[in-house]
Amino acid sequence: MSNNVQDWTRLIGTVGAGVMAGLQISAPLWSFPALFAAPLSPKGRLIWWSKFFDNGMASVLVLIPLSTASFLISAYYTPDPSPYPSSTFIQRKSRAILLASAGLMFGILPYTMAFLQPINSKLKATEKELIKSGEAKSTAVDTDSLIKRWLTLHNVRAVMSTTSLALAVAELVFNR
Repeated sequence: MSNNVQDWTRLIGTVGAGVMAGLQISAPLWSFPALFAAPLSPKGRLIWWSKFFDNGMASVLVLIPLSTASFLISAYYTPDPSPYPSSTFIQRKSRAILLASAGLMFGILPYTMAFLQPINSKLKATEKELIKSGEAKSTAVDTDSLIKRWLTLHNVRAVMSTTSLALAVAELVFNR
C-alpha cells in the first residue's frame, strides 16, 4: 500500500511541478516579449498584465499546495536508502530529492510575498485608478518599468519551479 501511495504522490507532484514550470517559463519566453512588441498603450499593457496575473494566480494557488503536499507525502513513504554500494546516488538520496522539490515549490509562496507582492499591489492599484477615473496618476514609464521589474523577479520563480521539476523527474526516472 505505501509503495502505491508513494508512486501516485510522486507522479502527481511531478506533473504539478511540470505544469507550474511550464506556466512560469511561458512568461519570459513568450508572453511578455509579445506584450512589449504589440502596439499597446501603457494602459493596454497594464490591463493585459492584470489578466495574466489573475489567471496565473488561480493556477498557482492550486499547483503549489498540490505539488508540495504530494512531494512531502511521497518523501514520507520513501523507503530507507539501500545500504548496498550498488544503489545509485539518486536511490540513496530519494527522500532528500523529494524534500528539495517540495521546498522549492513551497518556497515560491514566501518569495512572491516578499518580493513580488509590493509590485503586484502597485500595479493593481494603478489598474483600479484607470478603471475608476479613466486615467492613472502614475506615468506610462512607471507602469512599464513596474511590469518589467515584476518579470525580472518572476524569473526567479521560473527557476525554482523548473529546478523542482528537474529534481522530481530525476528521482522518478532514476530511482528504479
